[in-house]
Amino acid sequence: MYVPVCDQAFTILNNGNIRCYGTLSIMDTSSILTPFDLTQLDPVILAAAFGAGFSIVGTMSVVGIATAKLLNFIRNPNGR
Repeated sequence: MYVPVCDQAFTILNNGNIRCYGTLSIMDTSSILTPFDLTQLDPVILAAAFGAGFSIVGTMSVVGIATAKLLNFIRNPNGR
């Protein structure tokens, strides 16, 4: 895969087109990108990230359910 590279900043014109006022060249992304390798992931950091994500989702779910129950009790104090 190739990407365009300009030696100056790209400019967006009024009509939405992109313009390079410098020298435009093409760069092969294989020289700057490395393929993803699953063995590079640290299991401890990965477990911490998943745990933090599930903690946030779980906390917000409990708060949402508690709020719904509280609002339901305020609207219908007799449980009807």
